[in-house]
Amino acid sequence: MATAEQTPATAPPATPLPAFDGSTREGALLRAAAGELDPVVLPAGFHYVETVDLDLSGSTSSVYVQGQPEDQGPGLYVHAMHEGVTVEGLGDGWEFEEVPELSGEETVTVASDPEGLERSVVSIDAPPAGTVRLIGDGVPRDELLATAGRLLDSVG
Repeated sequence: MATAEQTPATAPPATPLPAFDGSTREGALLRAAAGELDPVVLPAGFHYVETVDLDLSGSTSSVYVQGQPEDQGPGLYVHAMHEGVTVEGLGDGWEFEEVPELSGEETVTVASDPEGLERSVVSIDAPPAGTVRLIGDGVPRDELLATAGRLLDSVG
């Protein structure tokens, strides 16, 4: 068991960044993604499970599943990350391509599992507020893109 004398001093915990500023479109997008999404934004049959902190900056990940909580069905993970915050996860190292039909004020890109599994990641870059990542595990790529479109539409 470690004691104070045996354990080296650690850096103080990072100060959380302020909540996303909903007065801008970019901030409203991140604020929406950081909370529980409106059911009309979600793919059919999905429901909210929980939101967890990704790190000490205030960035979050919300979890949605299809079916009952005890089922091992498809999952949707929505990350809301402050500008400059990166979180390792599904899609790292994959080849992202721009989605021109969804890109506008924000740049929207998508990548799919290179091994052909039904896993995709949609990234919505919304500087200066941050980035939203929609990660679909068992969610068809087209449905994940449609979800991103509905999320963008929900903030105007």
